[in-house]
Amino acid sequence: MTEKEHDPRLNAIRSDLADSRLRGVVAAERYVDGVPAYVSAPFAPFWPRPDESIGFAATKLMGEPLNVFETQGEWVWAQSARDGYVGYAKADAVSFGAPAVGADDRAFRVTALRAPVYLKPNATAAIIGAMPFEARLIASAEAESGFHRVRGLGRDGWAAARHIAQQDAPFPSDWVSVAERFLGAPYVWGGETADGLDCSGLIALARRGAGLPTLRDSDMQAATVGAPLASDAALKRGDLIFWRGHVGVMRDGETLLHANAYAMAVSSEPLAGALARIAASEYGEPTARRRTM
Repeated sequence: MTEKEHDPRLNAIRSDLADSRLRGVVAAERYVDGVPAYVSAPFAPFWPRPDESIGFAATKLMGEPLNVFETQGEWVWAQSARDGYVGYAKADAVSFGAPAVGADDRAFRVTALRAPVYLKPNATAAIIGAMPFEARLIASAEAESGFHRVRGLGRDGWAAARHIAQQDAPFPSDWVSVAERFLGAPYVWGGETADGLDCSGLIALARRGAGLPTLRDSDMQAATVGAPLASDAALKRGDLIFWRGHVGVMRDGETLLHANAYAMAVSSEPLAGALARIAASEYGEPTARRRTM
């Protein structure tokens, strides 16, 4: 692969600094090895440059492993070891090394859209935080009164057993059903939580929630998810429709589910109406269709 073909969203490349694995492939003043780290906040926005005044490009979730290539003040420049995405995160959302795991602890994932963390193992106790869907966490293997003790949030808390599952528990078999759970969630560029997500974030998060590793951005998904589908083929549940900079998934042969700035939410609507409205916008006509199921 040539230097020109290396996407900086998926490769740690700057003119002054690059991933040491790219030495001899891309030009940089200096090459460094990534330092293992992980997201220790409930979630960590990833910005394309260290500037909070611009929109963030992606969201990394609690427990997500990272390789950090630079720490400068309140920022780290890092790459996700889960999906390869590169960006700048706030240093206080990241911890170095690996999460501490006790002898009686296990790795869990969040299966609720949002999992409150309680001060005590009781649904009436004070809430000290919340973890988003698909966050990874370390918690006690055994539940107490229907709650697992959660580690690593600054102080121990408790999550309801119904909100989390051990990491090796079976995933849902229908990834579209996962996406449908986010109906009505706000539209937020770069978001990947129930508090806000964008079109490709919805697809990536829903598929990961069904155990299907998926790249973050819509152009990456158009190149890698499923198989190409002819423009005149009959549509079915799970088919992806792509536009320039936009993507949605079919709930059935006629209904599109997508996070969109028109509704400012994850919405469901007849595909015919969406096609007409989007064709009149900057996104134009569909550019690709992919079959995923």
